[in-house]
Amino acid sequence: MKTNFRTFAGAFGVLLLAVLCVPVSRAQCGAYQKAAFHSSWYGQSALLYRAALINDDHHREPSIVGFWHFKMSIGVNVIDGGTQQWHSDGNEVMDSGGRSPLIGNVCFGVWKQIGERRYKLNHRGIGYDAAGSAVNGVDSIVFDLNLSRDGNSYSGTFTIFPYDPDGNSLGPPVKGTATGTRITVDDIKPGSLF
Repeated sequence: MKTNFRTFAGAFGVLLLAVLCVPVSRAQCGAYQKAAFHSSWYGQSALLYRAALINDDHHREPSIVGFWHFKMSIGVNVIDGGTQQWHSDGNEVMDSGGRSPLIGNVCFGVWKQIGERRYKLNHRGIGYDAAGSAVNGVDSIVFDLNLSRDGNSYSGTFTIFPYDPDGNSLGPPVKGTATGTRITVDDIKPGSLF
């Protein structure tokens, strides 16, 4: 039986072109950036796209997103410590170990990245009286933090702006330093809270 070489070569060429131009699927979570492609590359875009994804995965900067143990200090005195979660949607939640749940120990904030491994957090804490029955203050706490190169710690400053429940200032801002250590799924034993 004779096979027509032209028919075989044509079919093989069409098959090869189809394989190279098939859209790429990526069966994993996470963000990625598309590479720019020039239309004259005729089918090489899928291969270059895959290479761009691999390169992106291996050179991604660390992120503040995750679970953290934090400490806040004024001078040599640690004034608060606890846990916090930074979410990828720009929200943050803090569980303050230095405050009783009765007077308010869970606070929320919003954050954004403002530089290479640098983050700004606007955090809001609501405080109650000793009986836990009436709001006696609202603090705006602004953090300016730098994430370490390995992404496992942060350090920076915070400024507390104290207000009464009506939004009137209760005095000058209070400044201090903040540090954080990432908590991973393998960190079973907690460290010192303060």
